Amino acid sequence: MEPTPDHLPERVVSALADGRKIEAIKALREATGIGLQDALGLVERRLKDDFALRAAYDRGRRGVVSPGVRWAVVLLIIALAVLLFVRRV
Repeated sequence: MEPTPDHLPERVVSALADGRKIEAIKALREATGIGLQDALGLVERRLKDDFALRAAYDRGRRGVVSPGVRWAVVLLIIALAVLLFVRRV
């Protein structure tokens, strides 16, 4: 049976509600055997159509910081520390 955006496995919906889209896509692929493009499309359509799930997804994503942003902050802190050290010397 081909999954539809309205009938996704509970594990997929739970991952989306926690703001974990990649995990939801992986779970959907494992449960159904569909391809990446199809799984991504189903997840995106479910988020678009289900406003309550979208709100939960957005709340879950608020606490997530991308690795690129983390590295930028770390590099900025290091640069500031070096600048302060050089000014003192």
